[in-house]
This record gives sequence, structure tokens and C-alpha cells, in this order.
Amino acid sequence: MLVQVAALELGQSGIRVNAVAPGLVRTGLTDPMWLLPKLVDEFEENTPLGRHATPDEIANLVAFLTSEEAGFITGSLHLIDGGAHTMRYPDIPARIAEAQS
Repeated sequence: MLVQVAALELGQSGIRVNAVAPGLVRTGLTDPMWLLPKLVDEFEENTPLGRHATPDEIANLVAFLTSEEAGFITGSLHLIDGGAHTMRYPDIPARIAEAQS
């Protein structure tokens, strides 16, 4: 709703507002997650594409949304999670508890 309201309010000024919602992406910030291979495996198993995203894949979407090619796109949430939103998410607390025992 925040994106939609911002798009409504800023559209008259020619400002487009969109949001990007990535799934699992391997970056320096998420590297500790790979210390829990069962958790990564569960994320990937629960993604129809069966893998995690690369930073470039997310960047490509952002580059498109900021380009003139996307000049008529505003007020949208763009999921880029390999279809994970269509399935269930892993039980993160359970995977962490398993790793600690």
C-alpha cells in the first residue's frame, strides 16, 4: 500500500514508485546463511526454479524499472523470488535450533 499511495501522490510530478521484493540472494550479507546448508536447501526446494538468485538478477530488474522502457510502470510490487511465494517458506527457527544442537 505504501508503494501504491506514493505512486498516486507522486505520479503527477512524473515520479514513478515501485518496490522490489527479492527472495533468497547470495550476497555478503546473506553469507552466514550458507553455514546452515539445510536451510538453504529448504529455501531452494521450496522455490519452483530450484535455486537462489544472483545479485545480478535483482540488479537487472532494478535497472529495467529505472529505465525509460518501464516508463509506464508505477505503483507495483515486483516479486523476484523464483516463484517461492507460491509455496511455503522454510521453518527458519527449526533449522537454527537443529544447527545449534
